[in-house]
Amino acid sequence: MIKQTNFGTTKCGKTISIFTLISDKLSVEVINFGAVIKSMVLDDMQGVPTDVVLGYDTLAEYEENGVYLGATIGRCTSRIAKGKFELEGKNYQLPINNNENSLHGGLVGFSHKVWDAEIVGDDSVKMTYFSVDGEEGYPGNLTTTVTFSIKGDKFEIDYQATTDQTTIVNLTNHSYFNLNGGGSIKAQLLQINCAKYLPLSSKAILTGEVKAVTDTPFDFTTMKPIGQDIEADAQMLVENKGYDLAYVCEGDYSTPQAVAFSKETGIALTVYTQEPTIHLYTGNFLNDVIGKGGVAYANQTGFCLETQQPTDAINQPNFKSPILKPDEVYSTKTTFQLNLG
Repeated sequence: MIKQTNFGTTKCGKTISIFTLISDKLSVEVINFGAVIKSMVLDDMQGVPTDVVLGYDTLAEYEENGVYLGATIGRCTSRIAKGKFELEGKNYQLPINNNENSLHGGLVGFSHKVWDAEIVGDDSVKMTYFSVDGEEGYPGNLTTTVTFSIKGDKFEIDYQATTDQTTIVNLTNHSYFNLNGGGSIKAQLLQINCAKYLPLSSKAILTGEVKAVTDTPFDFTTMKPIGQDIEADAQMLVENKGYDLAYVCEGDYSTPQAVAFSKETGIALTVYTQEPTIHLYTGNFLNDVIGKGGVAYANQTGFCLETQQPTDAINQPNFKSPILKPDEVYSTKTTFQLNLG
């Protein structure tokens, strides 16, 4: 079942809706500003409805949303080094909005756009955004659709995009999870079924290496508290004030890439994806963002599991490039399963 309600009007005068997707297990709210996941609610082991994603109460707050709570990120997620890339012999310069790099699509990425939305059947909402040639420096007119679907205890995101010129695309969702419904995430358990990770330079750009997680604080192949090694003396942890790195996915879409669990609520989160990496970010710079109910989200009160292609892949010869050509369709799926573990 899907309910549509009014969420207000943007500064530009466009009406935004909340679409509530309801199954017998979950209730998920999405809005067509930023194609945002606003809430994910299920009953904990005591039968108490628990919202497991961070978010805001008002549309005005989502229009600001400097930390991308719940948003769809595009055209390219994460950082592109110095905002530069070369494509078919032409050099492109993107806006610089994160130190010396271009982050999450630029100054006004897909996370801050109004998407067209339509209800599809009784369990899906399809959102569409048309990005014009040259928007945020990217070539080609790009049509992107993100279809949100609910089926029992599973919430699926289906991304598709087409272009009229060769361009680059790397989409993800930036939901911050907290399986307790609030407070620190450090005691929540996490397992990432990936034996390798992608090291970052001091500029938060891939070095091009692929390293084993064995005997490092980045090893989540066995379930452990998120905070167990978060203060270890490792460059990437110290500089980023916590986890902010990608793991190399193994197996196929039927293989769980990550599993998180809260002993407090009994809620488990399992992530399935067709993407080659899953990026763990532990909300290291939330910096008292005021969220739902006026709650201040301190650092490490939410964790992201962003399924995507490697950051800056267009400039990384060791990784498959996120190039999309006019005769191709960008297509990928990610599923979040939420239940009592």
